Amino acid sequence: ASDHAQKSHVDHSVDPRWLQPGEGRTWVNSQWKFCPYPGQFSAEINTWDEFVAATGADDVLAEGGTLSFLHGLADFAAVLADPLTPPALPEFTEVKRRYLELIDEVFARHQLDALVFPQMLGELPGLHSGELIIETTVSEINIAGIPGVTVPAGYYASGAPFELIFVGKQWSEAALITLAYGYEQATQHRKPAVD
Repeated sequence: ASDHAQKSHVDHSVDPRWLQPGEGRTWVNSQWKFCPYPGQFSAEINTWDEFVAATGADDVLAEGGTLSFLHGLADFAAVLADPLTPPALPEFTEVKRRYLELIDEVFARHQLDALVFPQMLGELPGLHSGELIIETTVSEINIAGIPGVTVPAGYYASGAPFELIFVGKQWSEAALITLAYGYEQATQHRKPAVD
């Protein structure tokens, strides 16, 4: 337990696509809901300390553990040997650099101000349905460090909201907010919350 306490200040983020559905994890309201011991209890995990408490009896880095995917990432070898050592991430940094060059090239070639597309691949599942929420680009946007703004764009037949996301190049936040605001004002898709 004291070993975990020393590591508690480290920020750990997990891409949901690295985890297998049906293994006690669901993606709800932009965060993972973990149930490390299905059928016994479930816990919303928001911090490293909560993660450690919920998985304390497990070796999360062991084969089949919640963070076992780290063994397949070359940049994390030093972290696995010493969890207090931040990863160097040279492979990640190079891929991100090339990704940003590609984004800039596409925007320049096609004279784009933004990309606009649905934020979700389908309607949101019910709150306690156990189904995954599957977004279109959250990880790619976060990894690249590019801005995205979501706006209401209508409703499914069930009444569930449908959203568009405006995505731009790095440092284009002002332009994206202007575009998103213009769209929202022109369409008036947003409905006030019901009391």
